[in-house]
Amino acid sequence: MRVKEFLIAKALYLVGLGFISDYVFAFLSIGYSSGEPIPKVLMDFNILNIVRGLFTRFVVSTNLDWIWPYWMVKQFYATSEGFSARGFNPASINTNYRNWTGIGDLDSEYEATIDPRGLTTPYFNSWSLDTWLQIGDKVYSPAQEEHCEQTLLHNLPIVVTTTAYEKKIQMTSTVFAKDFGDLKTVAYQRTELKNLTKTTQSFCFSWAFRPYNNDGIALIRTLDFRDNGDVYINGSLAAVILQIPNGTTTSSLSRGDVKLFFDEAKSNGKITDYRKSRVGMATGLCVYHVTLPPGKSAAFEARLPVDKKIVQKLRQKKFSAAYSEQVRQGNYAALLQEHLGNWQKKMQSGLRIAVPDAKIQDCFEANKAFMLMFYDNTYITPGPSTYHEFWFRDATYLLNGLDKLGFHQETRNVLNTFRKRILASGLFHSQQGEWDSNGQAIWTLMEHYRLTGDKDFLKENYDIIKRGAQWIIGKAQTNLNLHPGYRNIMPPGLSAEHFGLNDYYYWDDFWSLAGLQSAVQACEELQKKGSSLSRGLAKLQNAVNTSLLYAEAHLGQPIMPISPSRRMDSAAVGCLSAYYPCRVYAADDQRLVNTVKYLQEKCFIRGGFFHDVNHSGYGTYLTMHIAQCYIGQRSAKALEILGWLLKVASPTWCWPEAIHPRTLGGTIGDGHHGWAAADFCLLVRNMLYLEENNDLLITPVVPARWYKGEKISVSKAATYFGELNYTIASSARGATLTLQPRFTRRPRRIAWVVPVPYRKVLVDGQIYHGEEISVPARTKQIQIFY
Repeated sequence: MRVKEFLIAKALYLVGLGFISDYVFAFLSIGYSSGEPIPKVLMDFNILNIVRGLFTRFVVSTNLDWIWPYWMVKQFYATSEGFSARGFNPASINTNYRNWTGIGDLDSEYEATIDPRGLTTPYFNSWSLDTWLQIGDKVYSPAQEEHCEQTLLHNLPIVVTTTAYEKKIQMTSTVFAKDFGDLKTVAYQRTELKNLTKTTQSFCFSWAFRPYNNDGIALIRTLDFRDNGDVYINGSLAAVILQIPNGTTTSSLSRGDVKLFFDEAKSNGKITDYRKSRVGMATGLCVYHVTLPPGKSAAFEARLPVDKKIVQKLRQKKFSAAYSEQVRQGNYAALLQEHLGNWQKKMQSGLRIAVPDAKIQDCFEANKAFMLMFYDNTYITPGPSTYHEFWFRDATYLLNGLDKLGFHQETRNVLNTFRKRILASGLFHSQQGEWDSNGQAIWTLMEHYRLTGDKDFLKENYDIIKRGAQWIIGKAQTNLNLHPGYRNIMPPGLSAEHFGLNDYYYWDDFWSLAGLQSAVQACEELQKKGSSLSRGLAKLQNAVNTSLLYAEAHLGQPIMPISPSRRMDSAAVGCLSAYYPCRVYAADDQRLVNTVKYLQEKCFIRGGFFHDVNHSGYGTYLTMHIAQCYIGQRSAKALEILGWLLKVASPTWCWPEAIHPRTLGGTIGDGHHGWAAADFCLLVRNMLYLEENNDLLITPVVPARWYKGEKISVSKAATYFGELNYTIASSARGATLTLQPRFTRRPRRIAWVVPVPYRKVLVDGQIYHGEEISVPARTKQIQIFY
């Protein structure tokens, strides 16, 4: 027994857990040692999930008469199709309905989230604000309603949730988060109640302060309603209520849900109340009497601090008083119009498209806005809540999406921080044990150069590009495994957590190759000596190809498992990075073609890619990666995937990281996934135009119906060749492509891929002969005749 194993065994026996030592050692024997601990952020996240899940399980299951959030209603109650048995499951975690929508401002650091029934959670793992009605003797919460409408206002991060009760009262909550100068981001919520009947209706409305969120129980140890409408939670100012309530009441776990005391709040006339809960289950209501004539409305407003740093400061009496006074200022309608104006002005920048499909258009616009929301000035995160952290892996896709949407300055603001993230060793570090991060950082830096042509930027970053590339070459040399399937490839690591435990992952190799290729290109562009980098690139290329030959012999065909140690499984989707986005291999490389075929035949369920490893759900962005390969292969299967993505998107045009096959709710990660938002924007972009081998392709894969009397336009499109602008106008007789590019570097050719048969082609008025339409970059107009 090695020293490490001896110490682990001794520790287990000392705490009376010696009986599990065999399983612990068996678990530690899976895969290969990387010599690195599990990233701390993953450990912290999982420990929080388990402990919070234990607490949630026991509190909720013994208090099912409470009003719980939508996901708990679905997961805890046996009549729901999303019910999860708890008997042998020690922790209750949201694994079936991880869905929410982020709301934030341009350049703001933090975002709030809105769940599918309008529950507002101002920051990660915080308490939540709900909106309740009492009609007659019955208390209603949107969480308990089967039918609810939720949309974005103008496809921006402004969420509108509408629910109707007893066909009498319609409740509509509109929530947005706006930057408020030194006070940072504030969530503004306006809930409007409308009488749908022809008779006067009297009822009660309430703001409900709840000890839970999208992940589980959120501890409220103290709840304090002040006489000016300020609400303090756990000693910090948590909400500013603009209308003084007619009554308030609070409760705790031992007393029972506050809904039981709704009548008390209606009649007690108390404006202030205070509750302390030892177990962190304080809850309270601010109740209003409402009487509405037929067709009339009433509205109530609440304003919540979103920035976690500000929340900490709001424990200070003087600061919280000043905050409350300032946040109360401003008319909601005027603030909303200002917010809309700022967003709409920004959305005029960058890539603009117009396509004859309302769903694709709306989804693209929404996710373009979400990309700007995920951008947090000096960093970018793959989610507003669970994943509000920086990883190079996610940032690569997000920044590339932001860059290709034309937001170069925003991208550069984050890229300028890469210098601070590179260690003395040359490792680009965001989390421990990432062997893909260097390739990703270098590739992302060079993609920015390829899209902007900014040589000064390249000169400023050349030193860290070179250091990062040298680290890749040196890291590959630490792999001492001489087996032909493993020799000289990148050493084992955790890599992307959806592949499995530590192993020799080809994902790391492909990203390392992409980084080295980019570093060699940087040398060429700046006329620097790069022979050592070229040799390192060639050595790793040969090692990966040799390893894949070993896999081919083992599996009986040219194909790519995720690791030379594995058979084919759904994790092989990670190998598609060889084409998208790394372009290490071509889309028609037989190894990649066979891998896509395997995934399509073995891992697709009802139109979506189902990932068994870790995610155990439809992989949202992973399905998009398969679609990107189909675009590279000019296959209309990409359009089938696009249709599936639109079908499973939330009403607010977002996706969780993975989707449950039965409930179609989120199963893992952030319920509003930034990587998926980036990949969707890139998917639509690459359908409309694509750079390939120094050529520029127009509509490589689009529906044939778009060429039958419809119009397509693309403007302000960032490409490797400069700005692209084009329109395609079609009729029953044919179509005309009009090009108005602003090339800074001309493509070799422009290829127009037309998805319908045609009999005649005119290029700038001259008859064109050829099976495929491939014309010089100076071409202004192409006409086809059906």
